[in-house]
Amino acid sequence: MADSISWQDWYERAERHFQRAMDDVIEYPTQASGELHFASELYLKAVILLTQRLPERTHVLEKILQSIDPNLSMTALEFAAADMLTKIGFQERYPGSFDEISPEEAQIMLNAAKVLRAYAREKLGLENL
Repeated sequence: MADSISWQDWYERAERHFQRAMDDVIEYPTQASGELHFASELYLKAVILLTQRLPERTHVLEKILQSIDPNLSMTALEFAAADMLTKIGFQERYPGSFDEISPEEAQIMLNAAKVLRAYAREKLGLENL
């Protein structure tokens, strides 16, 4: 686990990964998909840290969302975004054989990450900044 339990540190790190991914979507779409998954994970874990809890050790975004709000509908846009990022973006994090991501697919994943970023920003009270 990281040594910082400051939600602000986690949020700032998420922002760095998110910005890097936005820059890489066209030229390095597969790498960008991994960055988008990681940024989304950090955004959601920042929300958990805001409540003074330590986030569970998982990379499954749907599980993290349920930890934040157990009453969030499984049909919510946030769950669809989390599911896509976990299934596609997570595979880039570890060695193995997987299909390369096209720039068009990476753009769809960027849109999914924007949904989770907006969700986290709202929960963190940053939506109007």
